[in-house]
Amino acid sequence: MDLKRKLNSLKVHSLDDEIVLDAHDFNLRKNFLLDFITFDGDCHNGVSQIQEFQFNNIKGKENYF
Repeated sequence: MDLKRKLNSLKVHSLDDEIVLDAHDFNLRKNFLLDFITFDGDCHNGVSQIQEFQFNNIKGKENYF
């Protein structure tokens, strides 16, 4: 899977990449876009760099603290 390889190359841990891909797939089945929220810096940075994801916003801890 191309998205999984991209996430791994951007230092997103293997368990985190499953969460991201599940959220992405879930989001594609809805008729509104969801925010993806993570407080893991590597996960946030990795997901933010991939244009194929269909999230409304990608938020990290800087959005809340």
